[in-house]
Amino acid sequence: MQLSVGLEVLTPQHQAIPIRSFWKDHHAILFFLRHLGCTACQQALRYLSQHYYQLSQRKVQVVPLAKAAPMNAEHLTRLLQLPFPIYSDSDQSVFEAFSPEPGLLHQNGGITFMQRGSDTPVFQFIPQAIFNTPPWEQLWQQLDRIAPLAS
Repeated sequence: MQLSVGLEVLTPQHQAIPIRSFWKDHHAILFFLRHLGCTACQQALRYLSQHYYQLSQRKVQVVPLAKAAPMNAEHLTRLLQLPFPIYSDSDQSVFEAFSPEPGLLHQNGGITFMQRGSDTPVFQFIPQAIFNTPPWEQLWQQLDRIAPLAS
């Protein structure tokens, strides 16, 4: 995986943000949407939304990424009433940088967990079939190991 310094995503307000900034001070779950209309992706976004408070307590940012214009990503954020924005990677450079094989994330979507300050993913899931459910239990195990709840 080649994470060049120049990789950026766009906020709903069209502001460019370096992708690395999401895990500079926090851990990050990068969620790569197949496309905005993907029902499996929307279901996963709802799951992350339902667990947003627990993730926030662990200092984990949820960073959904769409291959869409910021306006369209913002529309889905409002439609699903998400507590986090969906970021735009309309040039698909971030998708390509995180894909273990060319085009794999474009086609299947996936989840990558980044540890604070590291450019090496701790956990990556790319479904083999469109409707494969992400292995949430494995993700939570990694979170328990790396980002435990403070007592």
